[in-house]
This record gives sequence, C-alpha cells and structure tokens, in this order.
Amino acid sequence: MMPVVVCLAGCLSKPAEIAVQMLPMKVETRFIEKLKPGEKSPLSADQEALTDWQFGCKTAFDFEIVEKSELADEFLVNVKIKKATISLDAPVTIWISSKASEDTKVHEDAHVLICRRVYSEAEQTVLSGARRVIKKEFQGGGSTLEAAVKDGLSRASEEICRYYHMAMVEKINRVSEIFDTLDHDNPDKK
Repeated sequence: MMPVVVCLAGCLSKPAEIAVQMLPMKVETRFIEKLKPGEKSPLSADQEALTDWQFGCKTAFDFEIVEKSELADEFLVNVKIKKATISLDAPVTIWISSKASEDTKVHEDAHVLICRRVYSEAEQTVLSGARRVIKKEFQGGGSTLEAAVKDGLSRASEEICRYYHMAMVEKINRVSEIFDTLDHDNPDKK
C-alpha cells in the first residue's frame, strides 16, 4: 500500500486576496502622579497599577459593485469584496504609581508579556476573520452612491474586526485571569 501525503500548505498560507500589515506592539508606562491637567487616573482606589491594552484593526478593500438601485432619495448597493488589506496595531499602557512595589511592577510586566504572546498570533486570527468576507456581498444604503458603498464596506470591516477583537479579547482575558489567580495565590508573595 502506498502512503498518502497530504499537503496543508495551501490551507495554512495567506491567500493572495488578503494582506495584513502588523505594526509592532507599542508599550508606554504612565505614572499616575504625572497625569496631565484634567486627565483622570484609570486606577480605582484599591489599585496600584493597571495594564491597559487595545488591539487595533483597520481595513481597506478592493471591491466591485455587483448591484445598485436608486429608490427616491436613497441608493442601495451590493458590494462584493475582492481583496482586503488589514492594518493591526497593539498599543499597551501600563498605568502605575511611582510608589508601586517591585512585585507590582513585575506583575504588570508579565501582563505585557501576555499581550505580546497573544499579539504574536494576531495575523492568523485576523486572517480567519478576513476569509469570511472575501467574495462575499455586503449591502449598503445611503443618500449618495458613495455613501451606500461606504456603508456596505463598513459592514465588511465590522465583520472582520469584530471577529478579530472577540478572538483576541477572549484569549487575553482567559490567560490574564489564570495568571492573576496564580500570582495572587503565590505563597512567595505573602
């Protein structure tokens, strides 16, 4: 019997109709004692520090208008997505007191490492979301043809970015929750 070899490269590679641009993760440390006038601290009264992270997702599309109609003062279109270009970024801010303990600093640095690890999987995550919109039609409406197209494209963008954000938030929240529980229960810290 001859062995069967299955190549998954086609399934795992990035499709030509999807381009992803990932900016490096940017980490900033802000000391709560040095807030700008009128700026409010994100820390609650019982917090010594907080790591705030965001996973940015912006899209641009090559598309074709496959159907359009004008009804009274409204345009309706169906746009078919031919190519998606997705730009990702990951700004992370550590909000901390300059009087924070070394343990607190190490703890927040660990949250940054968690963010780095999760962000390292961002391209594959957003590709999964983008594959869902390629060759799919989205309906849009507006007072002009341009506004209707913009509306349809915003629906495609929303589908990609919602998928991406939900997957990333789930990963980072799950890992951070486990880390916080383990770190809190660490007998060396008591």
